[in-house]
Amino acid sequence: MQKLSLLPNDLISAGPAKIMWKPCSRGFSVKSMYNILIQAKFPGDIDFPERVIWQPVVPMKVKAFMWILSYKGILTHDNLMKRGWKLASMCVLCRAAVEDINHLFVHCPFSCRVWNLLLNMVEMGSPLEDDIATIIKGWPVAKPNAWIDRFKSVLLHAFTWEIWKERSARVFRDTSRPMQIIFYKTCRSLASWMAASGVLTEQNRQEWLVRMFQAYPPRQLNDRTLQLEAGES
Repeated sequence: MQKLSLLPNDLISAGPAKIMWKPCSRGFSVKSMYNILIQAKFPGDIDFPERVIWQPVVPMKVKAFMWILSYKGILTHDNLMKRGWKLASMCVLCRAAVEDINHLFVHCPFSCRVWNLLLNMVEMGSPLEDDIATIIKGWPVAKPNAWIDRFKSVLLHAFTWEIWKERSARVFRDTSRPMQIIFYKTCRSLASWMAASGVLTEQNRQEWLVRMFQAYPPRQLNDRTLQLEAGES
């Protein structure tokens, strides 16, 4: 309601018998209202990275997760303690530091190993920022004709999603998987999403596999790791 009250007065025109919605000649629509809210600048708002979060062709639950993450709203230990929970906070991935959002996705040694493998695979440098919300805000948007750029645009979605799933599995199911499996699961999610959007052709698939295996050669996987990967298929 606060945002509605801040809309410019000329957006709505009232006549003696009816109210007209000027942004759309056919009358009010949710799409026209959404476009106004996205384009408007309201007091206290930051530049929201809507194209980074919503434009990539990924499952809606992953987009919703990224949206919450951009506001640092996911329920890591620091946010739970802000809500009054009494916790002995510890990162379940590295077991070497307290868990907060920036540690989990930016500083954790376990996450950093996966992150660096993925960045090397697509020839990207590590972000200079140490804040996940700032990284999301500055993440590159895909160029329409470059398939590798399309992969880069969803890399952050896949990485944060798989790290969060692994963290949740360790907390709630007391199961854990090695870093290698998380790397390959992230690559598989990327390939699946890109195939669904029509970006991953047979030629691109071969190059993607080469990049993946150059980043982490299969010979470095032991028998136990291969069994875990097979169990996830």
